[in-house]
Amino acid sequence: TDENTDPTEVISKANADIKTPLIFGDIAPSRKRNAVPCTATGCKWPKSGSYVYIPIYIANHYSGAELSIILRALLSFERSTCIRFVWRRTQSSYLYFYSGSGCWSYLGRQGGRQPVSLRKNGCIFQSTVEHEINHALGFHHEQVRSDRDNYVQILTQNIKPG
Repeated sequence: TDENTDPTEVISKANADIKTPLIFGDIAPSRKRNAVPCTATGCKWPKSGSYVYIPIYIANHYSGAELSIILRALLSFERSTCIRFVWRRTQSSYLYFYSGSGCWSYLGRQGGRQPVSLRKNGCIFQSTVEHEINHALGFHHEQVRSDRDNYVQILTQNIKPG
């Protein structure tokens, strides 16, 4: 329950026993079966004027304290980006936050109701919620960036056999 716990550790623990097929630990594969969904279909949320408005719906099974953590995570993006989260009314594409099996999200805008799983017992930390929101916005893990080899050196002598 320590808020300072590394989101990677939280996510790894929360997703240890789930059946949902995930890639890189917490990203649901694209529903469109394309290896690079942004290239084929465009996964950016549309910009309107100076802002990117992203409709959200948060399932009602979270406690007041849990809801507060989720809302703080959403607001943290608004303080330093052009992202603005709005309550879903009639929009067909929106982020749906719910207590599913583990902590995971799709990568970028998928269209329609887009689940973001934040299990009540294990995922409700501001940093973990922000991590999954980043995926929903289209950000991948740093270790799978196309230019990662320009910044990372693998020390093969440190790899344990097997």
